[in-house]
Amino acid sequence: MEDCLHKLQSHWIKASLLVLEDKNMILKPLFVYLVRKRRFFYVDSSDIMRINKKSEVDMRRSSKLFMIMVLLISLLILGGCEAKTPEIVVEFDPTVVDPSVYPVATIELETGELIKISLFPEIAPNTVNNFIELSQEGFYDGLGFHRVIKDFMIQGGDPLGTGMGGPGYTIKGEFTANGFSNGLKHTRGVLSMARSREMDTAGSQFFIVQKDYKSLDEQYASFGYVFEGMEVVDRIAGVEKDKNDKPLEAIIMKTISIDLNGYEPDEVVKN
Repeated sequence: MEDCLHKLQSHWIKASLLVLEDKNMILKPLFVYLVRKRRFFYVDSSDIMRINKKSEVDMRRSSKLFMIMVLLISLLILGGCEAKTPEIVVEFDPTVVDPSVYPVATIELETGELIKISLFPEIAPNTVNNFIELSQEGFYDGLGFHRVIKDFMIQGGDPLGTGMGGPGYTIKGEFTANGFSNGLKHTRGVLSMARSREMDTAGSQFFIVQKDYKSLDEQYASFGYVFEGMEVVDRIAGVEKDKNDKPLEAIIMKTISIDLNGYEPDEVVKN
């Protein structure tokens, strides 16, 4: 909803420039918005109204049409925001699943410790496919957990080690607030994708929840569950760290191996 409000604010600013020369031209941007891919964009500079030398009557008529246009656009944008949330979200319990029927990711640390994770394509298919592809390509090999917070989560998968890196592309956020039905709650052991403030900015960074954290539900793309090795997660979450929550002693992933268990990943859809 927050992203939609930013979009609304942007369109209001654009609309303020679209007081045009005659009533047909005033309706032009609204017509384009409604008919052409639901996108609102600037018209030619020649279409912009020259407000000097206009009569008072023309200005009043233009202002009324302008306000009607902006009101309709605002309603359409806000209506689209409401429609992004799925009507039905079925809660998914990862604790009762059989890992042998799901693809499994095994994080092997340089220490030899293992974290085994079931991946759930039916929950977040493109997110799972992306994680599998990056793992199989060796993207995560040698990367570390750069952010650890006890009783919250551990985060890794950033090639820069700063929280700002990624694979050079982003994917859509498959979570409920972004229009995807994702019923996997952020309970202890759940694997989820990190992102920036914008919804469709996930790439390679992921986090594992150490303790139930309800405020993350519906806001981040959860897609897996640790069924073995949570004691390793607990150890990592409790290490000494600096003021930016980065471990003082690097915690490095040697590799992430994938056992598909019969699953056939589709090509990753990238932004």
